[in-house]
Amino acid sequence: MEFEMLELKIPKWLLVGIEKEELVKDMKLFTAMRFYETNVLSLGKAAEFAGKNKDEFMEALSEHGVDVVMYSKKELDEEVEFLNIITSDGTYDLNGNGEQVDASDLAMLKDASVEEVDGWE
Repeated sequence: MEFEMLELKIPKWLLVGIEKEELVKDMKLFTAMRFYETNVLSLGKAAEFAGKNKDEFMEALSEHGVDVVMYSKKELDEEVEFLNIITSDGTYDLNGNGEQVDASDLAMLKDASVEEVDGWE
């Protein structure tokens, strides 16, 4: 991976009581959060840029009021539609034939390929 060195001039009075290393760390974190929020970087790449693992980065996003999961309207509508077909007893009629599947298995089925679903028991 190639890097570019950037120079940033900051007034000395702003650095009173602040360690330069801590400031650089915070600047990277806030830049990564902004890049994630504006879809410039994926969650994993933004976490890497910030020097954190994904869990730490998601916690930082949450602490700073940035949505960790961002859905487009279409994706949100699809999720809502999917959730609406689960019955109130936590089961789902997978084939429309009255055969109920436990809703805890749906996460696996929702993203599985046709071949994986055909072989599922």
